[in-house]
Amino acid sequence: MLKIKSVAIPLLIAILLVACRPTKTATPEMVTETISQIEATAAPTEESAESAPEESGMEADAAPQKEPYQITGTIEITNAIILEVYYNQRFVMLEDLTGFIQRDYEYQQPLDAEILGPVTVTEEGEFRFSLNLPAIPIYPFNDVDNDHEEDQGVQIWQIAMNANYFDDPFLGEDETSGWSANYTSARIDSENKHEILGGTLLVWSPDDQQGFPSGFGEDGLLFTEDDPTAPIPAGYTLVNLDEEPFKFYQEEKATLTLYEGELTVNDLSDMGWSEGFEALHNKLSTEYPFTEMKGIDWDALYEEFAPRIAVAEDEGDETAYYLALRDYSWSIPDGHVGLGGSAVSNQLFEQETAGGYGFAIIGLDDGRVIAHIVSEEGPAAEAGMLWGTEILEWNSTPIRDAIAEVIPWSMPFSSEESLRVQQYRYLLRSPVGTEAEVTYQNPDADAPTTVTLKSIAERETFSATSIYAGFDRNSLPVEYEILPSGFGYIKISSLSEDISLIIRLWEWAIERMIVNQVPGIIIDLRQNGGGSPLGTLFASYFVEERIDISRSYYYSEKSSKFETFGPPDYTEPDDELYYDGQLAVLVSPACASACENVAYVLSKLPQTRVFGFYASDGIFGEVARGQYILPGGFSFQAPTGMSLDMNGEVIIEGTGVVPDVRVPTNEETMRARYIDERDVVLDYAIEVISKPLGAGITPEASPKVGSKSEAQAAFQSQTDWLDMHVQETYTESELAQAGRTYTYTVPLGQSRDLIWIYAWCTSDEEHFEDNWSKIELEFTLNGEIIPIDDFVELEGVFGGNQCRAYYTLLSDWAVGEHIVTTTVTFAESLNDGITEADFPAGTHVYEYRVFVAR
Repeated sequence: MLKIKSVAIPLLIAILLVACRPTKTATPEMVTETISQIEATAAPTEESAESAPEESGMEADAAPQKEPYQITGTIEITNAIILEVYYNQRFVMLEDLTGFIQRDYEYQQPLDAEILGPVTVTEEGEFRFSLNLPAIPIYPFNDVDNDHEEDQGVQIWQIAMNANYFDDPFLGEDETSGWSANYTSARIDSENKHEILGGTLLVWSPDDQQGFPSGFGEDGLLFTEDDPTAPIPAGYTLVNLDEEPFKFYQEEKATLTLYEGELTVNDLSDMGWSEGFEALHNKLSTEYPFTEMKGIDWDALYEEFAPRIAVAEDEGDETAYYLALRDYSWSIPDGHVGLGGSAVSNQLFEQETAGGYGFAIIGLDDGRVIAHIVSEEGPAAEAGMLWGTEILEWNSTPIRDAIAEVIPWSMPFSSEESLRVQQYRYLLRSPVGTEAEVTYQNPDADAPTTVTLKSIAERETFSATSIYAGFDRNSLPVEYEILPSGFGYIKISSLSEDISLIIRLWEWAIERMIVNQVPGIIIDLRQNGGGSPLGTLFASYFVEERIDISRSYYYSEKSSKFETFGPPDYTEPDDELYYDGQLAVLVSPACASACENVAYVLSKLPQTRVFGFYASDGIFGEVARGQYILPGGFSFQAPTGMSLDMNGEVIIEGTGVVPDVRVPTNEETMRARYIDERDVVLDYAIEVISKPLGAGITPEASPKVGSKSEAQAAFQSQTDWLDMHVQETYTESELAQAGRTYTYTVPLGQSRDLIWIYAWCTSDEEHFEDNWSKIELEFTLNGEIIPIDDFVELEGVFGGNQCRAYYTLLSDWAVGEHIVTTTVTFAESLNDGITEADFPAGTHVYEYRVFVAR
């Protein structure tokens, strides 16, 4: 049922379909038809031996060899991040290379043919594998001997470590794409569209009449027209691509190495401090994807920090070395950049942040900074500070300026908003015993107060303002419930470690939402540090057609540019499950990296609205290839890839996923959150999705009011009236009441042309003249009066009644909530001659709330 779409192992798919010569490919069904022929020709006859080419890929004087029946070996593993996130249920497999031969980056492995083997870990931490080969494999055949004759061909594989996320252990439809580039027996060129450049392949030939490339040819590419070829023996043969010509050999129990490829950690640990820093800096300054976007001057950074590291190395000062590396990492405005592995860091952090003043601050939307947490027993409370106190100055500096100068220990940041959230926290942290002068004004106080506070050992206020406050590390990665309001609620707190479990839990939650017919689903991503970018998979339950989302770009040494190839990251409908209700996505700065991928993809769906006090963290550079081990036992991380949308614009990085509905940061919401302990963002989401899509969003512009000729053309073509899409109905007696507003809800999935009309009819000409002499009309659109002269006036007899109507055309509706109002005033009571009762004098307001989703 489930599809992994383009995210089977997302970081391993980067691809552009390349034109390549066609090759004849046989299907597994064709294989079964030829098994009897294969068995008959497995051993060469005298006739075939005489007709075979004299030269072979096997060494001429080699002793008779027996073909392989088992392949074992080791797997290169240096990148723990990738292993922990993507390879929880790992195995090795014969990976069919038909996709590579055809340069088909969306090729799927044939399910019926798959051969898998176990991966084990020794006590020493070495990853080993074993793979038993089938007597007669049933993978596709490929004719690659370049003889321009139609031959049956051979089956070709690389040995690859993979992982399963769905259902049974095998890789089903859409769980794979193209060919693996990491943990493979072939060596893959990540700089050249994942071309094979070496390593070892496994080939199976039905007889000894087939050929196989013996070299790369002049173009340096495998399986192209200029490849030299040689005969290959019947059965299984290993082909060593690192020798010239290629070495064909057979071993009953062959031993191979699976190469980690582009995910190999950059190990600079054997270098000196300065040498290692230079190597790190040179690679970052070349491969970092956001240099231009963020205006980073790499030369200036090197000139600043290289001398500090050189001095630290000369003096053997490990603390100075750490501080230089730390400040260097903090100088790169990217939340994915990080330095690890230092005991010094932990010691300094504890010392410099151990002290607090018994209160915490936050900036409000109106520009004020208030104390939104005040401990009952602490320096602030003892000085008379109350909840809601406005903070005016810190150490004689205006509070906003003081906040802007703070350098948080959680540096660096991609987003200014995420930085500011942490600056609020770290302004009030200091070594224990540090004095600070604070000027504040309590609520209802006549004048400000200035006091000197001394920090004490307290972490209560620091912990309470953490973006991960209240996070339950023991919870399941995906949890769900049906809220009392009837809406579904799904919390995703992790996208790492056991991806298969996460996907199964997500599917189960969606099934429950569908079974319970919830009117909307709230997806809580507010505390999720990332892992695997599963956004396109999660979105597959909410779409009815394929949507292309983005492409990944990496630096190429060959072109000195950032390049992409292969299909984009996309979402497409799941085969069985579909939910068509509204979606609310909750975000915060604690939604980072892969979490933001989920929020971003869901935000692209028309039924989704994003809620939060702040945007998500705004860090979305790909770091799997940017792992380093530095001299001195430090680790370092930096992005090497970036994602651009289908228009070529950087997504997420620096901005985060911005809420469609920003929950106000004011005294009311802060009191509800920190005093009443209400989930304010969740409350807002429930309130908004209780209304049609578009509610709560201020449109960028009002719809276009058509010209009279456009309105007449629309009327004649029977364009829908606004009234045809309202949800409410009123009785005649209700409509006859003066001084009342009649509210109508008009949910529009997307912008469409609508006729805005008001008509009044009477039984005859006498009533018509009398009534219209007492009727006054006013039309407003989002608060702006639209002159009645802009409307088409239409008079005539309709249904035997004398009528007059005023109408116009509304088009190009922007996303959001529009208010279209028709105000009708009866200056005196009147009777239309149709109904017996008079209509009393007064005003009738017809208010249409038009909600546009997309």
